[in-house]
Parts: sequence; structure tokens; C-alpha cells
Amino acid sequence: MRIEIMKETHKKHPPASRLKANHYHKNEFGIYGTDCKSITEFVNQVLGKLEHYNTIYVDADHHAENQKVFKQNSEKQFHYQYSENLYEQDKKLEVETADFVFVNGNHYPASNQIVFINPKKEASLKKRIDQLDSIFAVIIDKRKEEIYPFLKDKLQKHTHIIRKKEIGNLVQIIEGSLTKAPLKALVLAGGKSMRMGEDKSELKYHGVKQSHYIKNICEELGLETYLSKAYHYDRDETKVIKDRMVDMGPLGGIISAFMYDRNSAWLVIASDMPFVDKAAIQKIVKERQSSYYATSYSKTLDEFPEPTFTIYEPKIYSRILDFMSLGYTCPRKVLINSDIQKIIPTNTDVLRNINTPQEKKAALTDLNKNK
Repeated sequence: MRIEIMKETHKKHPPASRLKANHYHKNEFGIYGTDCKSITEFVNQVLGKLEHYNTIYVDADHHAENQKVFKQNSEKQFHYQYSENLYEQDKKLEVETADFVFVNGNHYPASNQIVFINPKKEASLKKRIDQLDSIFAVIIDKRKEEIYPFLKDKLQKHTHIIRKKEIGNLVQIIEGSLTKAPLKALVLAGGKSMRMGEDKSELKYHGVKQSHYIKNICEELGLETYLSKAYHYDRDETKVIKDRMVDMGPLGGIISAFMYDRNSAWLVIASDMPFVDKAAIQKIVKERQSSYYATSYSKTLDEFPEPTFTIYEPKIYSRILDFMSLGYTCPRKVLINSDIQKIIPTNTDVLRNINTPQEKKAALTDLNKNK
């Protein structure tokens, strides 16, 4: 069956996948039922326990209700304050790299709700009852504290009842609710192969084209797998993502994959690494840390990551584009300057890049020895 991923028909605006979100983010929690000061204190307490994640707090500027403030939890806190010229897309750009978003429910709605039982704010909470359609947790002061009758009707099977003293348990529950983006695989097979003198992706180290060899392993592991092609390719080839960013090397292929599917993470593997095997792919998938921008192989923890054997999380896409705007088109540069998880392969040979006829000959000799 013939499948063309990018149809070459004329369109005024080329198609590009968009990140799916709710009001702000797919993992968002609105805090309801108490005063703004208590909400801010609660959020800061939670953020302090979610330090390995990029979290953002959305609140109103209480000096000017027409402004919004985004507070990003990190070693340095950046407070983004907007004037009347806050556009809808600005909101999306700010939260795109977050793992969680917390929202002051006294001012803005969110798709999941955490509700405090505070008798002084009962009437205010009742006014927002229509917003309470997916209550994640209810926080009470005392074990036998009464939950309002109008709120009981809104509780669901998944709603957690938490005491204030047990906020640490709530943090673990929130962390456990983080849904990893689905993982797809991209085999880089579109290089010019100028040093090799022939298409590296077509070389047969294991009896089949190397790009297909890696693709077959990924598919055996249940990964939806695509070939990344820059220029000419067999039109009967299935599942091909053609470069949308021409002459940009591996980065062009990575960007094109995210343009095709913005909501998946991408396991990127170059077809010029003939020692890649099933065990190495299984290892990186198992040790993937979605709270980081990427999970990358490196020969040692002190060496640079290998960008062509890396899992790129969806949130790294906008960061890649930011680096491009600064004039950097090397994916390794992006990884070196980002918060990533580095892992060490069991056999460092899997990271051997074969780029010349001499290296090809040596690789074939070593592979035959290992048979």
C-alpha cells in the first residue's frame, strides 16, 4: 500500500501540526475554594516539590486585572508581565515548554480542578460550580471536615480527598498523572553522503538497507516509524517524512517530524550507525525521562550527547526554533545547552558513525567478527 506523508499539492499555507492543549496545557490544574494568597502559597509549596519539572503558574496581576503574570519555576524566576497587548498566541508560546500549569481558579478556569474546603469562600466557590467538571482533588483541613453538599455531586471516582498535612502525597499523585507523549521513531536517511560517495542509508550491513534495518527493529518494538528523506526517494516508499527545511542536515529532519506530528516525542536514529541493535533501542525507550527536553545517548556522562540517537520530547520543538533564530542549526548545540537526560549505552559501538569507505570496510570487518 502506498502512503504519502506530505502530499505535494499547492496550499496557500503549508500544513503544520499544532500542540494540543486545554485552556493552557494538557496537564493543567486550577486551584479553587480559597483566597488568592493561600492559592499562591499552595502553588509555591507544590512547585518546590516538583523541581525536576518545568512548571508555570498563571495568575492575575492583582494591581491591574487586565494583565496576566506567568511565573516560571526555576533556579532563576522569570516573571512575565503583559500589558493590554497580550495576544492569545503569547499565552500558548509561554506555556509550550511546561510539564504542568497551575492556574488561580479565582480568576481563570482550568480543565482539572483542585478544590480547598474553606468555609469563608464557600459562596464564592458555589458561583463557579459550572467550572468544576473534573475535580482532581479536594483538600480538607481535618479528616472529618464536611464537603459541601453542592460539591459532593461533582466528585468523581478519580477524585482524591487529601488533608492539608498530606500535601506531599498530592504532589506524588500530580506527578503520577503526567502523561508521556506517545513515542514515534524517525530514521534519518536523507543525507548527501558526500564523504562516502554513495547513499549511506542504502548500504547493507545486515543484508538489507541500513535505514530499513533500523526501521524494522523499531516497528518490531511497536513504534510507529518513519524514514526522514531530504531529496529524492522511491515514491512507493511507505511512511516518509520529507524535509521541510532543506539543506539543514539532521535538524531539518527533526523539525520536519515535529511539523508532521507536534504531539508525539520522536526517537531519532541515524542510518549511518550500523552497530545500533534492538537492545540499544529498548534501553533508551525504557530509560526515557519525559520531564527533560530529551533523553540522549552519550559515551560517558562527561562527553557530548549524540543527537542522532536521541528521544526528543515535544517541548523541545520551540527551543530548537529559538536556537535557529540565534543562528544555531546544530542539534548537538541545542542538547548541550538544554536540560536533558544522558544515558550510557551498554556497548559504545552503537554510537559509531560510518562516513567514509574506509570506515565502512572496518565496520563490516568488525560486524563479521561478532557474528
